[in-house]
Amino acid sequence: MYEYIIYLHPKINSRASKKMITYWKALSKEDPNNRALMYPPHATLTRFFKTEHPKEISNSLMLLFKKLKPPLFKRAYYNNKNFLGLALENNEFSEFIKQALKEVYDLIDPSMSFESLLRTLFTLHITLYFSQYKEVNPDTVTGFLNLEDWGKEEWNIVMWQVERKEDSIKWLRNDILY
Repeated sequence: MYEYIIYLHPKINSRASKKMITYWKALSKEDPNNRALMYPPHATLTRFFKTEHPKEISNSLMLLFKKLKPPLFKRAYYNNKNFLGLALENNEFSEFIKQALKEVYDLIDPSMSFESLLRTLFTLHITLYFSQYKEVNPDTVTGFLNLEDWGKEEWNIVMWQVERKEDSIKWLRNDILY
């Protein structure tokens, strides 16, 4: 059985998306050990989950997300020794996503609690740098990514089908939900 995850992505060809892709390319040359490069630029809305009903979940969420207003996030950088992220804060958005996921929770593998599924939702962030081997230089990112480049209507919500192995992820298919 495949696993699924729901991400918030900068819209393709948006200013934020173009900046992130340029940043990803530049950083991959500077530090190929950056584990953030294993993933497309995103903020995680759910943990990985299993289901036998991916199409039903996808269709239901698409209908629910039609009511969603384009989110505007408060943004800030935060970092520690080997991690740098862009925090995204909007309580109304997080609460809307939580309520939408409640509507489809009965279609998700019951071995995962609802609270566990949403563990990442209330600490929304985009991981910009994560390495087990090297300390991050915040100037590498903060000088490159201007917070003003993250606009009001520049987001997609996407459900990915993935195949995970020990240290790799194969991105198989996605459904754009919003």
